[in-house]
Amino acid sequence: MPQNVELVQKGFRILHPYLAGYIGREMRREYGDKWWQDVMMALSDQLRDLPESGSYAEMVDSLDTANCLRLLDRR
Repeated sequence: MPQNVELVQKGFRILHPYLAGYIGREMRREYGDKWWQDVMMALSDQLRDLPESGSYAEMVDSLDTANCLRLLDRR
C-alpha cells in the first residue's frame, strides 16, 4: 500500500502542469504583457528559482507547485 507522502507527491505531479497553465493564463489575462513582472513582484521572496525573462512556456514551466499556490494566495 502506498504511503500518504507518495500519494501526495503523485497528486502534486499530476496537478502541477494544469495549475501552472491556469496561473499563467489568468495572470496574463489580468496583467497583460507585464504579467511576469507582477509574478516576480508577488514572489519577491522566492526569486532564486525564477528566470527574469524568457518565452511564455519557459516562464510558466519555471513555476513550481508551491509558487503557483503562493500566487493564488497573493493575487
